[in-house]
Amino acid sequence: MPDYRSGLPRVVVIGPVGRDLLLRIGGLPEGGGSAPVEQRTEVLGGKGANQAVACRQLGVSAALVGVVGDDESGSSVIAQAETDGIDVIGVLRRSNAATALMIDILEPGGTHRLLEHFDPATDLTETDVRAHAHAIREADAVLVPLKQSEEAILAALELAPTSALVVADGAPATERVREAVLRRADVLRADAGEARDYLGDSTDLSTLIGAARCLLTDGPHMIAFGIEGGDAAVWTNGELTLPHASPAVDPTGAGDSFVAALTVGLLSGAGEETALRWASLAAGDTATRPGARPDLHVERLRNGAG
Repeated sequence: MPDYRSGLPRVVVIGPVGRDLLLRIGGLPEGGGSAPVEQRTEVLGGKGANQAVACRQLGVSAALVGVVGDDESGSSVIAQAETDGIDVIGVLRRSNAATALMIDILEPGGTHRLLEHFDPATDLTETDVRAHAHAIREADAVLVPLKQSEEAILAALELAPTSALVVADGAPATERVREAVLRRADVLRADAGEARDYLGDSTDLSTLIGAARCLLTDGPHMIAFGIEGGDAAVWTNGELTLPHASPAVDPTGAGDSFVAALTVGLLSGAGEETALRWASLAAGDTATRPGARPDLHVERLRNGAG
């Protein structure tokens, strides 16, 4: 992979942005009943925003390309992104649209439920992405969550410069997206469920690693994927399996922290194995707290990775 150690890297994240609402409850009520909420937290959220926040916390410049509504929630999340130090010039406000809302319901014992409302009007379009072609072409890394419109994904992959580190996160919704991702992405990350779309249904680790190695011949330099109880990755000259350090309190957002820390590690020239250890630590750190919002620190990752 290219070495990005000269200067402060600039990461552009192209993906969903909205409002995260965390509700901690003692238990769900029966139908027709009610239950008290023990904790309520409202923050900037969405996969794109979470990844941008995590990258910024880890010391790189982060810009976000996404869409919010022209409602109060849209104003609130843009203001928080600015407070987080994120460049939001690429966040478009769509008239007569509702900003995305993610509701994370967390019960005792770690049981969680995620409710999502995405107004189709806030989907990124090809035109939206191309409107920020200059910023994308100037990026050192381009992060592309795959849980968004096909046209936005394809435009982002096309505009990413050959010098940039391109990280795709998730499962492809269509064969066209799959082909484009494998052709252009330097790093492909998928959780355990999403990995089946790339690696098949086997639960045997050696079989999964073999399937991932086959995908490397299509273009990616690294495949990172979730497995039972941890994460695994293969790259041209190596492979690594990392168990989860501790049980998750709330796994929501852990994957976004994984992607961000892996990206920053690779941009810093730390090497694949170290970057993956950073990613695993970042995901584990996020999963130890309720909600999807990351709270990452470079020194903590460096010390934890040895």
